[in-house]
Amino acid sequence: MIVLKRYIAENKAGAILLAIGWLILSGGFTYLHYGEWSFTQAVEDSYANLGAEFVSMAITVLVIDHLNRRRQDLQLKSQLIREMSSTNNGFARRAIGELAAHGWLADGSLVGADLEEADLRKANLDGANLQEANLEGVNLEGANLVGANLRRVNLVRANLREAILFKACLVRANLLRANLQETGLYGARLNGVRLSEANLQGANLEEANLASAELVEVDLERARLSKANLTGTDLSKANLQEARLWQANLANAILWRANLAGATLEGANLSGVDLAQANLTGADLTSANLTGADLEEANLDKANFAGATYNEDTVWPNGFDPEQNEAIFIPPNLETRPMPVLSSTPPL
Repeated sequence: MIVLKRYIAENKAGAILLAIGWLILSGGFTYLHYGEWSFTQAVEDSYANLGAEFVSMAITVLVIDHLNRRRQDLQLKSQLIREMSSTNNGFARRAIGELAAHGWLADGSLVGADLEEADLRKANLDGANLQEANLEGVNLEGANLVGANLRRVNLVRANLREAILFKACLVRANLLRANLQETGLYGARLNGVRLSEANLQGANLEEANLASAELVEVDLERARLSKANLTGTDLSKANLQEARLWQANLANAILWRANLAGATLEGANLSGVDLAQANLTGADLTSANLTGADLEEANLDKANFAGATYNEDTVWPNGFDPEQNEAIFIPPNLETRPMPVLSSTPPL
């Protein structure tokens, strides 16, 4: 009885219409069959119309209920996205938890979202779809972004220190002057990304795809780039001191005036690369492919070229003798032959 009273109180218009309908139905039946009323007759006269009316009412109620729920969901979603953009870390992470519970992190609800300057430290954004979102100046230190979609996202000046972005998509994202120290970017897609002046010291970029990316003056000191794809990437004036580039593909990359002192480039593909005025002091280029590379005015002091291959198009610094440094000349008629198979285990 209490439930019925509450329902009537919340749905007064429906209750009034139901009462009017019942009065019309009972009044009309009494008028037509006055003095000869029977239950069987009542059923025969009204079952078809009543059935149709109740079906119609049920459909109407279901549609209205669905629209109400949808409106409430949209209102809640908008509220949670606003809360996610908060500079209060606890507030923002609670909103992310609710968005995840509703399945709104990965369904496109956050595409193009404005989260500028939000505090998302240690947030769980696993698989989130943040495509084309504005994350300028956002704090994502230690956040989980494994498999996240960050295509064309604005991450200028963002803090991603020690964040985990394994297999994440950052194609054409803008990370100008972003902090990615010790960040995990293993297998990430970074094609065409802008990382100029960003800090990637100690970052893990093994097997990442950085083809045609812009990394001018980026700091990659001690970064791990083994088997990374850096074809056509601009690394002018980049700091790659003691970086690990074992079997990395740097074909046609620009490393003009880059610092590669102490870097590991064993088995790397450096064909057609621009290393003019680069610092390769103490670098390990064992078995690297230097065919067509330009090393004019590069500093090769104490660099290891044992087994590295070069051809007639390779440009060496004045006075440097590649043969005396155990590099192997590849005659034009042998250049199409496959390179020797290297160890599948990266150096320690």
